[in-house]
Amino acid sequence: MNKKKILAIALVLIVILLGGASIYVATQLSTREAVAPTAPESEPAAAEPIGATPVATQWVGDPACTLTGVATAAETKVTVVKKASIYADDTTKEEGYTIKTDTDMATMGATFVYRIQVKNTGVDGVSGVVVSDTLTGGNLDKLTFVDSPASQDCSFEAATRKYTCAAFSLTAGQSMEKYFRVKVTGDFTAASTIDNTAVATLGSQTFTGLNSLRIEPPIVITLSGSKTAFKNETANVAGTYTLTSEMSSVSKSQIYVYSISLTNTSTVNATGVVIKDSLKDIPVTFMDASAGCTWSATDTELTCNTTISPAETKKFNFRVKASEGIANGTVITNTGKVTFPNGSMDLVKDLTVSTVVGCNNTCTTNAECATGLTCDTTTSKCRTAACLTEDTCTCAVAAQTVVVTSAPTISAPTPTQTVIAVVTTATPTPTVLPEAGIFDLPGIAAFGGGLLLAVVGILLAL
Repeated sequence: MNKKKILAIALVLIVILLGGASIYVATQLSTREAVAPTAPESEPAAAEPIGATPVATQWVGDPACTLTGVATAAETKVTVVKKASIYADDTTKEEGYTIKTDTDMATMGATFVYRIQVKNTGVDGVSGVVVSDTLTGGNLDKLTFVDSPASQDCSFEAATRKYTCAAFSLTAGQSMEKYFRVKVTGDFTAASTIDNTAVATLGSQTFTGLNSLRIEPPIVITLSGSKTAFKNETANVAGTYTLTSEMSSVSKSQIYVYSISLTNTSTVNATGVVIKDSLKDIPVTFMDASAGCTWSATDTELTCNTTISPAETKKFNFRVKASEGIANGTVITNTGKVTFPNGSMDLVKDLTVSTVVGCNNTCTTNAECATGLTCDTTTSKCRTAACLTEDTCTCAVAAQTVVVTSAPTISAPTPTQTVIAVVTTATPTPTVLPEAGIFDLPGIAAFGGGLLLAVVGILLAL
């Protein structure tokens, strides 16, 4: 009996050990990834020597593993670039202008050039390239087509507002440019953008180029100005003038200063301000002027160019000499013309010629001097006759000293006094795997249950 019990226990232990081993093996296998079979990338070859140039190979084997490459023909490619440019008038050109620099901005009323640059970037030549540009949609309706040179072989259809050029050919790497002028004729009350797309077609292929142009509302500049005349001061030199005594009349041969004053009353910089002052046909001779102004003897005209900041005032001065032969009563009218981006104005100064002049003014005869003055022939100035050297025409007041002497009495009973007057003249005073396992969890559970029932059955049999 004891032997049967011992044998039963041994069998139970063996079964338990086998069950444990099975569970361990199943667990290990369930954690491994499945590996899919792969085809070799290249045909086995002998080892290449170090430094040798690799040789391209292709695997040739089972059809299921064959990799096939498909070669395609070189693609035809055309690039399109659209630009907007500023131009300058040039009568020597067929179109009447020369294209200057590219721009990304224009103002209302401005005329500019649209340029369409087409380039063949492929390796073969192409033919039948057609360029077009339609000025419709969005702000494009605010542009007006102006012209395109005849040599461009292009036309504009007003009804469709479409610009089209005749077909042309391009060799590999060759470029072609088409261009035309437009004007901003629509109103813009605020800054805006005009987007325009040019199109180049080649068979069924279409290539485009976009240009975006910023449009600014008009810049309003306002200036105020005046023109005056001042007597020339002794300390005045070319380009530097002291303006003290304003004039309303002038005498012949008199040197004086014209002064133009300009104030920017707008809120933006006044750029492109030009002053032109002609002395043609008036009896004066130009002498000198402030810095920033130039004199043309040929045109008998003074020109000044400047920029004035908001609220800033600038003065432009120049000296002239009145003609010696002007007649009394003549009115000298001088006009300065001022132009700026959105306006212009005339600044006028009238001076009456007076041959009857006051103190220290130029004269040739006494009749030209005011009452009480005489014409000093040495200085040719009207002065006071009693003191011709005084340019103020005011003579110093003379001081008198009385000296009394007494003579001794000789024979006459009444003493005699002699009065001698001595006059002393005062000296003038100058200023950035599925898990793949052999067993799954349900299988393990079933196995364990069966094992337990077997052990219980053996024990009951004992």
